[in-house]
Amino acid sequence: MTPAVPDNWRETPFRTSQEFRRGEVQASGQVAARFVSGRNSGGMAEARAVHEFSSLEPKRQAVLDGFPVGLRGMPMLNLLCHPSMDENQSISWVFDEVLAKWGGLGSLCANYDMERADGWLLEMRNMPVLILGTPHLFDRLNREAGTHHMASGSVLLHIGPTFVSGFEDLTDTRQAVILRSMRRLGIAHQRQAFGMTELGTPVYDGGDGQFWFPDWMCVRALRPDGRECEPHQLGQLDFYDALNPEAPHLLSDDIGAVSGGTFTFFGRVER
Repeated sequence: MTPAVPDNWRETPFRTSQEFRRGEVQASGQVAARFVSGRNSGGMAEARAVHEFSSLEPKRQAVLDGFPVGLRGMPMLNLLCHPSMDENQSISWVFDEVLAKWGGLGSLCANYDMERADGWLLEMRNMPVLILGTPHLFDRLNREAGTHHMASGSVLLHIGPTFVSGFEDLTDTRQAVILRSMRRLGIAHQRQAFGMTELGTPVYDGGDGQFWFPDWMCVRALRPDGRECEPHQLGQLDFYDALNPEAPHLLSDDIGAVSGGTFTFFGRVER
């Protein structure tokens, strides 16, 4: 049973993305896991954020219960590594949990091995599949693997928004990589995952850049003066994640617009 978001969540103390990046948010008690972002999968040498958990169970519940129902049970190819190879990489841990729980028969974690991934694509080309990765790894797949035509209904799922402008000046490059991968694989559908290390719950879009958040989350956009934006109005995204027990209320560095149970990502606060 998932915890409920308190009615007064807007008034509860919040932490900021900057605090996570400075390593100031620590687990209460013994540390069960310490996740970092921005290491290995994107070729970055330094961690961009650090998140400690005193228990992994809320994180595991958030990851598994929040995964889109329509993608469960498909054979999955995870281009990232097993956590045993890179135990502090949060994206690797999330996708490994998803594959273990929701991956269909024949699912594979490629452990960054594009030759192995290429063989899997050839073997599974006659059934709808789900391919998980980052734009960085899809770029490697484009360069190191062959051209395939996967079965109708296959989906490419990637971490990190690419439909919008202003994202670290790399949006056009990222979207071009994803579209190139879709053409090389004969895949018509893409989905995005919005997964900050600072949050406990990754969220997913419906293929249109609108990210849906589950019942145990609330999101609002704030004006520079701290007042809440009107629906569809751009502001700084403020999250409450009841399955993120160490720091449920997070004021992020992200800019977006909120409407009902969805939000759209437009960029980052300049610092």
